[in-house]
Amino acid sequence: MVRCCSNMRIGMDELLIQILDTIKDEDKFNRLSKIIARTLNSELCEFYVYEDEKKRLRLIGTSSSDKSEVKNRKLKVEGIFEELARGRYVEYDDGMMVPVLVEGELVGAIYLKDGKLSLEILEDLMELSDKLGGFIKFLIEHDMLSDMNAKLKFIDGMGLIFNKLDDEDSMLGTFLEMVVKVIGAEKGIIWRREGKTFKISHTVGMEVGMVEIPELDEKNILLSSTESGIKIWVGSKNVKFLRDLLKIDVKSAMGCQINVAGENRAFVLLINRIEGPHYRPHKHFDESDASLLMRIVERLSLSLENLITRRKLSDELRKLDELRRRYEDLIVSQREQIRKLSALHKISQAMRTVRDMNNLVKILLLGLISEKGLGFDRALFLIREKETKLLRGKMWFSVEEKNLRRVLQRSFIYGDFARYLREESLSLELSDKLNRKAREITINYMGSPIFERVVMRKSMIHVTKENMENMDEEIIELARTMETEEFVCVPLIGNRETMGVLVLDNRISGRTFKEEDLRLLRLIGDSAGLSIESVLNYMEVNEKTIILERQKELVERLREFSEEILNSIDAAIIVIGNNRRIIEWNKKAEEFFGKTKAHMLGKSVESLGEKFEDLLKVAESVYDARNTIVLNDYPMEIFGKKFYDVKFTPLWNRKIDVIEGIIMMFEDTTQRHALEEELKKQEKLAALGEVTARVAHEIRNPLMVIGGFAERARKKAENPEVQEYLNVIKEEVKRLEGILRDILEYSKGSGYLEFSEFDLNQLVREVLTMFEEKIIEREIYLELDYEVDPLVVYADRKRIKQVILNLVKNAVEATSHGKISIRTWEEDEYSCFSIRNEAKPIPDDVKEKIFMPFFTTKVDGTGLGLPISKKIMEEEHNGKIELTTGENWNEFTIKIPKKGEGE
Repeated sequence: MVRCCSNMRIGMDELLIQILDTIKDEDKFNRLSKIIARTLNSELCEFYVYEDEKKRLRLIGTSSSDKSEVKNRKLKVEGIFEELARGRYVEYDDGMMVPVLVEGELVGAIYLKDGKLSLEILEDLMELSDKLGGFIKFLIEHDMLSDMNAKLKFIDGMGLIFNKLDDEDSMLGTFLEMVVKVIGAEKGIIWRREGKTFKISHTVGMEVGMVEIPELDEKNILLSSTESGIKIWVGSKNVKFLRDLLKIDVKSAMGCQINVAGENRAFVLLINRIEGPHYRPHKHFDESDASLLMRIVERLSLSLENLITRRKLSDELRKLDELRRRYEDLIVSQREQIRKLSALHKISQAMRTVRDMNNLVKILLLGLISEKGLGFDRALFLIREKETKLLRGKMWFSVEEKNLRRVLQRSFIYGDFARYLREESLSLELSDKLNRKAREITINYMGSPIFERVVMRKSMIHVTKENMENMDEEIIELARTMETEEFVCVPLIGNRETMGVLVLDNRISGRTFKEEDLRLLRLIGDSAGLSIESVLNYMEVNEKTIILERQKELVERLREFSEEILNSIDAAIIVIGNNRRIIEWNKKAEEFFGKTKAHMLGKSVESLGEKFEDLLKVAESVYDARNTIVLNDYPMEIFGKKFYDVKFTPLWNRKIDVIEGIIMMFEDTTQRHALEEELKKQEKLAALGEVTARVAHEIRNPLMVIGGFAERARKKAENPEVQEYLNVIKEEVKRLEGILRDILEYSKGSGYLEFSEFDLNQLVREVLTMFEEKIIEREIYLELDYEVDPLVVYADRKRIKQVILNLVKNAVEATSHGKISIRTWEEDEYSCFSIRNEAKPIPDDVKEKIFMPFFTTKVDGTGLGLPISKKIMEEEHNGKIELTTGENWNEFTIKIPKKGEGE
């Protein structure tokens, strides 16, 4: 039953002072309860805090000597919280429950068990609770912060504790004990990574056997749910999987991965939060616990990382110390290796400078046994004979040989080892005994599996006493010859094949071969092999060069001879290869076609132009015909119309019976063709002349009779008309007699010619006098040009006059109101006369026939004037008569040979 009480005053100041003294007291809430109980003379005073989350009051302090109920007793009485929240005190369990408020919100309650409490005391107590609300809330928070501060101080010191431990297992065990204690967990478990699984390594508050699953894999829910940080499990549903997993009672749990340098090294799980001496609002793990766990794990991770780093540093220091000792030994060895590598380089350098095989081998063997070189006791060189499949001993050097000892001692005099090898090898005399023994060594490498490996597979073989029994007979025999149980066979490798084999041993000093020695020998094998191959190639090339030089000289002579033959042939030679490109073009081809050999060689046949298209088609047919094809008098328009005999001959490679091209030979037959044509004409004309002469002869006599009787009849006739008719008959008879005279003159031989010297210019003037009237009548402008005056010629004056008379007559008859130009001059071996008239040019078809007998364009012409002129000039005087035409002119030229030229 709830009832309100009236106010009553008490000594508030004294009570407040006593309450302030409890702030630093760890048992502050029990002491607070005692102070209030004593001040109010109450039998019992209990201090409760209100937990809003669960709507209950929890006992956190009492004035009773029995403290067992503190933090364990929880009140959930309906009706009490509502009244207390309204700021009213209520009766409860033979006492009064007084609310403690902060700004109107319930933060706790004070329970007083005392039947003697008056209303005034209760009112004072209510006033006290209002005043103490904020202060009590502060005490609660101060208590929680004090607890957290103490734990943080402890955590700060954990790093020092961890760093004193020197192994990971101890750190993890200590960590688990401390984290269970600091956070206040009932149990703790650590799983430690072993490969891809996690095994239990430490527990607190339980035995390892209590946990059913000893291992976790990487996909386990405990690990997967904590990848991003700490995980807290609270509530029956959330912890059920842990109860099932661990088979223990779990109320709450908190888990976290322990990562070191990015790697998950372990997993820690804390189970069931336990109460400590300080107040907490709830009994399960919360964010403050997670924060503490995170701090502790961070310090553990850092310590573990430091431990790992220290171990690595320790290992590295130990290794460094070991390496230092080893490197000190290696430095000595490396210095010696560097010296030997330098010596090897010098040996290679010296070998590259020689071109004599014996000298090269001396340099190689001397460098191998020299103390300044690689320092082996003996070195044997076996050269490979590919044809016989044998290895033959060629040279053997030993430090025991007297002459070699002197040479070896001189190596220290030279500053340059390569120079020492070159110079000493030239004067070095070989030991007859040792090298005679070397030349007796013959090994069939194809019959020996070991030497077959050395020569054909280019493998180095190290023969020792231990593996000798596994060797073939050739190796054992070589060991007997060398009187040693350990030696090395080194292939001397050229670009593609083994050139020979080196056999080295230390029989005198007894030193064994080290790996460094074998590496050096592999290098010298490559270098020496290339040098030997180079010398052999040089010798071969030198021999071939001499042969090639001789062959080159022969080929050059043959080439020059062939070229001279080609250029001497009076025909153009063009050779076309299978690729349709020109591969030969002789001088006549240059002359015929106007293109140089340098310009045409290598050009495609298409570059010859359209004029060769038909010829190239014929050339292509030679590949099918496989025989020579000939075209006679083939016309081509190149620098004027010309005729050629063209022969197409296959260019055979008789070794493989293949046509490798076509030889085209062009023989200029233009002159022959002209002569043949002229001959045909002359034959026709001769036949015609003979017939004409007979006909003329037969006509001439009757014609004379007709003329005579016509003259008589005219004299006797009295009729004028009859006389006129007879005059016509007489004139026509005369004209016919003239025609017959010309015909007879053209058809008969040259007859007797009267050659004499005369002035050609004067002859021209005489002829022109005969045509003065016609020239004036036809209004012709006459132009004369006598370049040489007088121009004396040696000819038949009468016959030359007939030619000039005929040419002038034709020019005057063909010209009207125009100009005629006459010119005389000297030209090389000729004296020349030309007459040009302005007129329509003579057509080409007329020009071809103009010198043919009986061809005329005149109505009353006989067509014999120009043929007779041509006969006089060419047959009688060995001269020339030519016709040229221009845009509006025609010109005839005669050329009379000078005295002595035409005779």
